[in-house]
Amino acid sequence: MVNPSSMITDQSSQYSVPPEYIGKEMKLQVYDNYIHIYHNTTLVTLHSLSSRKLNYHEKHYVAIAQQAGVFKKEEIEDRAKENCTLLFWNFCTF
Repeated sequence: MVNPSSMITDQSSQYSVPPEYIGKEMKLQVYDNYIHIYHNTTLVTLHSLSSRKLNYHEKHYVAIAQQAGVFKKEEIEDRAKENCTLLFWNFCTF
């Protein structure tokens, strides 16, 4: 299930999904060193397998930040990218 931070856990790592999936059940498939995340039969996102604890796609982080209202709308993408890089030690995929 997607947690309130818009992340899904596989083993000890968390991977981002778009925030509209918060609270929904997801299915995971791992092959070719990628984790495929599905809602029902729809592929929602794809992440490289990682040993990092947090793994974000930039577009997911931006959407999560927009939903939370933590940045001014006109600067959200720049601030999200900056925070993602600084706070998560490059755990984001851009």
